[in-house]
Amino acid sequence: MKNSFHKLLVGARVSGDDTHHDRYMPKVVNLNGDHPVLLVCEHAKAKIPEQFQMLGLKQEHQESHIAWDPGAFTTAEFLSRNLNAPLVHASVSRLLYDCNRPPDAEDAMPARSENIDIPGHG
Repeated sequence: MKNSFHKLLVGARVSGDDTHHDRYMPKVVNLNGDHPVLLVCEHAKAKIPEQFQMLGLKQEHQESHIAWDPGAFTTAEFLSRNLNAPLVHASVSRLLYDCNRPPDAEDAMPARSENIDIPGHG
């Protein structure tokens, strides 16, 4: 039996499906999971694609908490597997686009995060 989210998520990208421009869109893990809960991990990855030149950041900043929530994706995957629940997760750093924000929000692509300037957005 499909969960109630299946119809909503069927057009989404399944993790590992990195074709053309869709490779930076949110991904879905365990699309056919039958648990009635939908898991979401919006700060799952620290990845900043090459063409964005690390947004002008030092490597240490790209790997720090300003770019993602370390451990969040591992925890979300564990829950998805053990609950058999679908999981939607971001495929790029929140510095590129913060999925917790509406597109027109000023901080959707922040010029500063915590105490670090983001030159690529400045």
